[in-house]
Amino acid sequence: MSKFSILERKNKNYDGHKKFNRYTALVVCMLFVFSLIASRLAYLQIVKADEYREETSKRAIRNIPIEPPRGNIIDSKGKVLAESKQGYTLVFTETTESKKEFFNTMIKVFDILDKEKEVQGDNFELKINPFRFEFDSENPKTRKWMELRFKKDRGMNTKAQKKLFGNKKDEELTDDDRKKIDEELKKETAEETYNYLLDTYEISAEEDKLTYTELFKKLKNNNSKEEESLDYYLKTYKISGKDEDTLFKNLYKKMPKDTFDSLIKKYNVNVKKYPLELQRRFMLVKDAIKMQSFQGFKPVEIATNLKRSTAFKFMQKYQELPGIEVTVNPIRVYPNDNLGSSFIGYLSKINLEQKEKYEEKGYDANTDYIGAAGIEGAFESSLKGSKGTKIVQINKYGRIIKELGRKEPYPGKTLQLTIDSALQNTAEQSLDAVMKDLQKQGRVQDVDTTNATRGAAVVIDTKTGKILALASNPTYNPNLFAVPGRLTPELQAQYFNPDLKAFGKDYTQNLMNRSWAAKEAYANKSTDQVIDRLFPLDKSIKNNSTIRQDVYDIYPKPLYNYATKSLVPPGSTFKPLVGLAALEEGVYRLGDTMHDDYMFTENGYKGKDWNTYSFGDVDIVRAIEKSINNFFFKLGHSLFKTGKYNGGFDAIANYAWKFGLGAPKGAKAATGIEIPEKFGQVYNLESGKTIFSALYMNNLLGLLKAGTDARTPNYKPHYIGVDITEGTNDNEDVKKLKEKLRNKIIEEMKNKTKEGTNEIKNMFLQLSNKDANLKKKYEAGYNEYAKTYSGDASKKMPYEKYVSEQLNKAWMASVYTIADAYSNIYNQNNVYDASIGQGTNQFTPLQLASYIATLVNGGTRYKAHLVDKILDQDNKVVKEFKPEVLEKNNFKPDYIKAIKEGMKDVTAGDGTAKSAFNGFPISNGGKTGSATFSKIQDEFGRTSYAVYTGFAPYDDPEISVCVIIFDGGHGGSAAYVARAIYEKYFEERIKKENPGYSPMYNFKIPNNSQGDQEKTESSVDIPDTNLNN
Repeated sequence: MSKFSILERKNKNYDGHKKFNRYTALVVCMLFVFSLIASRLAYLQIVKADEYREETSKRAIRNIPIEPPRGNIIDSKGKVLAESKQGYTLVFTETTESKKEFFNTMIKVFDILDKEKEVQGDNFELKINPFRFEFDSENPKTRKWMELRFKKDRGMNTKAQKKLFGNKKDEELTDDDRKKIDEELKKETAEETYNYLLDTYEISAEEDKLTYTELFKKLKNNNSKEEESLDYYLKTYKISGKDEDTLFKNLYKKMPKDTFDSLIKKYNVNVKKYPLELQRRFMLVKDAIKMQSFQGFKPVEIATNLKRSTAFKFMQKYQELPGIEVTVNPIRVYPNDNLGSSFIGYLSKINLEQKEKYEEKGYDANTDYIGAAGIEGAFESSLKGSKGTKIVQINKYGRIIKELGRKEPYPGKTLQLTIDSALQNTAEQSLDAVMKDLQKQGRVQDVDTTNATRGAAVVIDTKTGKILALASNPTYNPNLFAVPGRLTPELQAQYFNPDLKAFGKDYTQNLMNRSWAAKEAYANKSTDQVIDRLFPLDKSIKNNSTIRQDVYDIYPKPLYNYATKSLVPPGSTFKPLVGLAALEEGVYRLGDTMHDDYMFTENGYKGKDWNTYSFGDVDIVRAIEKSINNFFFKLGHSLFKTGKYNGGFDAIANYAWKFGLGAPKGAKAATGIEIPEKFGQVYNLESGKTIFSALYMNNLLGLLKAGTDARTPNYKPHYIGVDITEGTNDNEDVKKLKEKLRNKIIEEMKNKTKEGTNEIKNMFLQLSNKDANLKKKYEAGYNEYAKTYSGDASKKMPYEKYVSEQLNKAWMASVYTIADAYSNIYNQNNVYDASIGQGTNQFTPLQLASYIATLVNGGTRYKAHLVDKILDQDNKVVKEFKPEVLEKNNFKPDYIKAIKEGMKDVTAGDGTAKSAFNGFPISNGGKTGSATFSKIQDEFGRTSYAVYTGFAPYDDPEISVCVIIFDGGHGGSAAYVARAIYEKYFEERIKKENPGYSPMYNFKIPNNSQGDQEKTESSVDIPDTNLNN
């Protein structure tokens, strides 16, 4: 019989009263069991939640990335220039337990760090004393953008959004709304941002806790007055809690502020405030935790590269320091400090501007370092290696208790460079020694070298294009960037955001003591006015009152590679090229002589020799030896007169391009070097159009705005000014019209036409109808005219005619400037300037060294390169960079021989570098140059560039050299650096062939691998010679 039938049968006997039976008992038991389970779950999930969350953290499983060692950078002989060494890193892991004790833990941590003279890592861009932001960018606009991004990443946009739009949801915001939020964020000062983070990171709350805890403990111990006891206040505000901390915290929240304030005053409790420096130290760690929270679990670094003894002290105190652990990680080390920093580069945290780009490549933007310049940056993908990972179990203190598995990291590849460390060291130190000597020397006759604070030297293998040395001065120590906290705020500012006003003040005071031209120019001006002239405020930044520009290139920039990025007129070092061009074109024949007339006056040009007399009849060898301007003016004139190469305007450029001194339109403009460079251009008609039209356009903008023109004496204003630059209040139509007008003016400067100038006139008319600001100015001007008009009423101009006359004057100002620009662009005098290395000719030291290498090897231009090989971790060659020919020129050997002979006489005969090479045993050749910075350079404290290019040995050249010293005066001064380079390069040969020779320079490479800094200083006094070329 089924159970169902039994139930049915029993139900038939149901008498209307429920009877207790075994089925009912079963249901009751089940309900009882389920209620027990539910209550237990409630107890576990609610009452004991925190306790079991801690218990869970004891057994937490985490994936921790393992950083790979970055690949080494070694020189051509295997000497290490950059390497990765294992270092101790102090880290903090946030767990429930470590978070609870965070402030107490950190105070102990900071105390140990300070006692052991260790440095807390500090890449936090918000600084104190004074409050300010410091970002790793030299571009003011980029720094402003990074500041905005900094605030957004820390949630300040939410605060601004709530202030402006209440509870409006993020997805409901318009583009205009977001712009308003950005503007609101920009108003937040560094100090306001700092205070916001004090609250966000609960630092202020911890300070409050210290205050109210002291007060409430005093109340707890107060038994004298019932109405002021702790129990009284707990009852009054109905406070309950499971422990004292909770009771105190809840009481503080409920107690009215005035009551609390009166109690702390009555019980003599000081309001607790951490010192500003300590607040910020807490903030560094809290901010790292916040920013890394988006990446999942990962300990945050507090200090890196700890001493072994310091690391062990922390290990011994683990029980007192929840969350603290010492790990071993690779640290980037540059054993030779500053040596080669110009091409090695440095490491940097991923900045806000790069964040998205590198996160897409798998980087952790909060902790990973990348190559920020030089070889470190250019070969980031080869050097960085691949991360590993380890799977670990951690306890409630955030410490690893067990490793469950791992994937090993793969180290980065080694880069072997073409650089010779010993030669590099000599180039750097001799350049520095000569520059310091020039600074001490100050004014001698026509030059003042006090400001010889920037320079460069390049050495190239003439037969391969390998760069053997590349020096830039001033230098920097890349070790400062490899470990957080080493880069002090002062250095940070010096490198990325220098205080040009403070620098300008010192510079101006010195300038007024040494320059008569400056004294005369600024006779009635205050120091601040002179600073405003030399280092003007950047007007491109709205409401800017602090950020200044170094428009005259006075300030020495350590992170700027002067060897690859400084564009400098070559001066007379360009003359050998002009001589070769004249020979190749047949406008000058070997053996011919020309009379040195001293003055050159073709086409109204006023050119003269650097000396004050004629050298008589000279040939090309003598002309190079004595650097005779008149000779090369005549060669330039003859080349122009051929009419070849764009009507003769590109007659010199056509040859300069063969040497990598510029490039024709459409050709690749580069030397081939792997690191960032600028590539200068020789004068040619196309580039002349661009340069001169830009210069004249800039001048015209000022004339139009002032209401004058280039023909009016003293530029006296005589019409209502017209601003054709983009204004902040311009609508889109006006902006487009102004841009079209500017472009048309530039087009007419390059190719003047009658139709074009009429079109410009029509655009001015359109602007007067569309530009509301201009309309207001015309209306105000006419009203003033009408008010003051006293003549015949019938002859009074109507408004339309008044506006037409005003527009016509503005149009004529444009016409005058267009005519001047066109005349200058199509002026053969530009060719004369170029023939002696002046005018718009500008090249980098690297370009000039490559040019000399190409010249003396017979015409083969090689790709300049720094990297020779890429090696794997087993030292096997992965990739080798063979010499690459960029251009092969078939110059006549006799012509090259004649040019070289003239250059040999520069150093060995009666030439302009004879003093520098007196007694040097290796035959060599060279050319000095002295290029003017500006016609009024003395007013800025500037003087001519000292330029020297050379090669050695003479018979079979192996290396070419270029040395440039800003404000170095005469090229002969730079030649001393070349001598030092030759002494080092030919050291063994000289010892063998000339055992009694005593080198002028002898430097040792500093090595900091053990913390020592062995440096040998050497200096050579430069004779006070008047070597003008």
